[in-house]
Amino acid sequence: MRADEVSKNNQAGWDRRVEEQDVWTRPVSSQDVARTRLGDWSVVLTPHIPVPRDWFGEVEGKDILALASGGG
Repeated sequence: MRADEVSKNNQAGWDRRVEEQDVWTRPVSSQDVARTRLGDWSVVLTPHIPVPRDWFGEVEGKDILALASGGG
C-alpha cells in the first residue's frame, strides 16, 4: 500500500470509530479540563482502569504534554 493509501485508510478507520462513538474518540469537556486544572485528573490506558497516580510523581506546577491525546 502506498503512503497516501495508508493515510486515507487510517482516516477512514478513525472516522468509523467516531461514528460508532468509540470511547477513545470522545473529546473531553471544558468541565473536564477545569477539574484537571484543579488537580482532579486521571490517566487511563484501558477504558475503565486508571493508572495509579503515584506512578506520575508530583505534577503540580509542571507543564504536561498530552502525547497521543488527539484521538487519531
